[in-house]
Amino acid sequence: VADSYHQRIQVFTPHGGFIAQWGSLGGAIGQFWFPYGVAVDAAGQIYVADTYNHRIQKFGQLPTAARSTSWGRLKNLYR
Repeated sequence: VADSYHQRIQVFTPHGGFIAQWGSLGGAIGQFWFPYGVAVDAAGQIYVADTYNHRIQKFGQLPTAARSTSWGRLKNLYR
């Protein structure tokens, strides 16, 4: 779940039990500025649309999201 106003991602079981969370306000890997969309691929990789950082972040499988990658950062082109 993208918890946009708290700059974090939360993960729950299908029955609503809490599993994990990560993120904070900022522009570094693992930080967000209004995360909005979350997707998971067939391999369990997690993709987060980081709205105001203008990028997509990719994280490894749960229970640890240790591996991360970022694409985007278009806002620097428009300043």
